Amino acid sequence: MQLAEFYRKFYKDLHLDIRANFGKYSGFRCCFYFEYRFFALFRLTSNLYHFYGDCLVTKIINRVYVRHQRQCSVELPYKLSARAPIRIPHLNTIVINENTIIGKCVTILPMVTIGNVKSKGLNNCAVIGSYCSLGSGCKIIGPVSIPAFCEIGANAVVSKSLHQRGVYVGIPVKKIK
Repeated sequence: MQLAEFYRKFYKDLHLDIRANFGKYSGFRCCFYFEYRFFALFRLTSNLYHFYGDCLVTKIINRVYVRHQRQCSVELPYKLSARAPIRIPHLNTIVINENTIIGKCVTILPMVTIGNVKSKGLNNCAVIGSYCSLGSGCKIIGPVSIPAFCEIGANAVVSKSLHQRGVYVGIPVKKIK
């Protein structure tokens, strides 16, 4: 029963990711894209880890996944808690801490960094709500929470929790809309 549940969740998450990143009618041709293989390996290793822990199969597939990560300069750890679909239109220099929690339908543009502050503990990371958009080059640092339906502008730095949905820009972020 557990294996059937694993396959069902893997297929559903991958299907949602592919539709979000490649469009509704992507079909068979998208399986040749490098990005498709990246998302397939991410969902496979992530689901294997969450269902079976650090087993040998997870470690072997993770080695292939890490090679794909290096080729496109994306650090999206398989231990990451990210609900499907996660939308990454351009796989380029994205760094996300493995303790970050990401809601569904989050759009992450290139050069986004989501990390933590070592002095506040290694497990204190960001919690990003559903339907958020993270602009190109934005930095989210520390144990902050971002509510659903927020848009973070390009090169913005979020170091404190946001309490209302809206559009945030600047260093440090300020709500403009």
